[in-house]
Order: sequence, then structure tokens, then C-alpha cells
Amino acid sequence: MQHYIQEQQQTQFFAPETVEQQIKREQLAIAKQNSDNAKSREVRSWLKLTKNNPDAVNMAAPKVMSLLLGMPEERLHIEPQINYLYTAGDIGKMLGLEAYDIGSIAQRLDLKATREEGSNRYTKNVSVKDYTGEISSKWLYSQKGFKAIADYLDNK
Repeated sequence: MQHYIQEQQQTQFFAPETVEQQIKREQLAIAKQNSDNAKSREVRSWLKLTKNNPDAVNMAAPKVMSLLLGMPEERLHIEPQINYLYTAGDIGKMLGLEAYDIGSIAQRLDLKATREEGSNRYTKNVSVKDYTGEISSKWLYSQKGFKAIADYLDNK
């Protein structure tokens, strides 16, 4: 029996805890749980403040993620979601130009994503089927892309 106990002690990777060590470990676990509960309450209050408003959610998201992950917002590198709202034709109608001209300006301003990228913060290349079933490429522009083209035309 003594031989068995000695063998078990040799295979253990750590020494048995004293009562004080066990109490300290339990106190640390309780403190961590309280901290996690406080984080959870703060996250819920941030989400309640947004009231499902997309702009408010986008503003609160970095703070919420920072709290949940326990890291500063600066280290998160959250990429905002980009909505591609306009075709070249849409922008052309608003600015009084042809779609081809809008594409040329976007090319000149280096707004268009490469075909390998597929999208950037200004444009997105999508494939669409026309009424004959033919697939063609179409460029969609974000609000930033539209603003860059409009600014270019204003300064021209």
C-alpha cells in the first residue's frame, strides 16, 4: 500500500492544495464570476440603449465586443459592414451623367476593386443574370464611392 501511495505521488504534476490554497482558489473563481456578471450586465445595457437602431448598433458594437473579449477597442480591428447601394446608372441619373462616364471616373479615381478582390470600401463586382439568362458583371457603389465621385465632379 505504501508503495502504491508513493507511486501515485510521483505521477502527480502538482502538490496537493492546502485548505488556504483551496479557499483562495474559490475566492478567485467567485471574483471572476462576479466580473463576468458585471460585464454581462453592461453589455445588456449597451444593447438596450441601441433599440435595434442599425446606426446605434454599429456605434456600440466595438464597445460591446471589447467588454465581452476583455481587450481594448483599438485592438479589435472591426471592419464596418459596407452597403453597396448604387449602380453606375443610379449615380449617373443623380449626377446627370451616363453610367459609362461614372465607371470611367471611378476607374480614374482608382475606386474600383480588382476582380481578384471582388470588393473594397467603394465598389463591389457582382454577377447578374439579364432577362435572357446571360450572366454579366455589374459594379455596385457604396455611399463613400458615390461621395468620392460627386466630390470629384464638384472640384473639376
